[in-house]
Amino acid sequence: MKIAVLFGGISTERNVSISGGRAVIEALRAKGHDVIAVDPAYGKDGLRKAEAQLNNIESYPTLEELKEFSPRSLMECVNSEIFDDV
Repeated sequence: MKIAVLFGGISTERNVSISGGRAVIEALRAKGHDVIAVDPAYGKDGLRKAEAQLNNIESYPTLEELKEFSPRSLMECVNSEIFDDV
């Protein structure tokens, strides 16, 4: 089964979401599922940058960096081709 896990986002709870998303992704992969990690904060690049974020979990953005994310990026991510194969 192919499963998309969205995590991260642009709120101040981003760090918690990344940690929780990583745990869910690892558990699903351990059960043999094909998991796609998606961080909608990066818009159309949400798929590519999500795996990098999971592998470098200590690089949480600061509150100032969070302000640079746009709510539009969430819609760009959802409307992109990322989910075409899920």
